[in-house]
Amino acid sequence: MKKLINIPNIITFIRFLLSPVFIYFLIKQNTKLALSIVAINIIADGLDGFVARILKQETKFGRIFDLLTDAFFFLICLIGLTYYKYIELSITLIIILSGLIKSVSFIIRKNIVSSRWSKLSGLLLSILIICSLILPILYQIIKWPIVLYNILISLIRIYQAIIIRKL
Repeated sequence: MKKLINIPNIITFIRFLLSPVFIYFLIKQNTKLALSIVAINIIADGLDGFVARILKQETKFGRIFDLLTDAFFFLICLIGLTYYKYIELSITLIIILSGLIKSVSFIIRKNIVSSRWSKLSGLLLSILIICSLILPILYQIIKWPIVLYNILISLIRIYQAIIIRKL
């Protein structure tokens, strides 16, 4: 059994701890620091997987922890941004629902592997969060395409899970 406490998982744990920090800066109306937390999360999200591959420290626990940390970060951000009226409730609910559908697909498949399309989904959600804070006009333009992309990816994932399970 590989070690659970390793450099990639420590990076992921730091990302996990940044979620409430984002909310703290949002409450304090410090948009710059809230944005810096999003930026750090984006960089660290790519870094933890890269470091895991380079150091040959990839584990099933690490993959699950990374996915849960992504979900937690986006959930916290979306709820906070909805509460403070940066993002509409409908957008947040649809994104949360699509995330739940993706989670169900992972459970059905019993395979925790994030595809490039899912990684793009996370990047697009980060862009949506950033735009909602500092570029509200751009946010209005990109919100529905990003939401629709998330729905599409979720439906593809659940379809694949059902088809693969039957094979």
